[in-house]
Amino acid sequence: MLLMTSLSRQQKFLDALITLLGEAQVVSCVDVRQRSISHWNTDPSQALALVKPTSSEQLSQIMKLCHQYGQPVVT
Repeated sequence: MLLMTSLSRQQKFLDALITLLGEAQVVSCVDVRQRSISHWNTDPSQALALVKPTSSEQLSQIMKLCHQYGQPVVT
């Protein structure tokens, strides 16, 4: 799951993720907030997005985007 602060930067980052992976592989913040933080904590997640890469190459590109945008990664 990904966390972020600036709204315009968030949108640019999300757009880059969607361009890379396609809409079906990026779950946006609205849908992510319907998920709980964990099995033990049912508070809603505050993540910007949940990404679902299908290859190690996609994962590598996601990590590069996270670095480019200064985006922390939570696994």
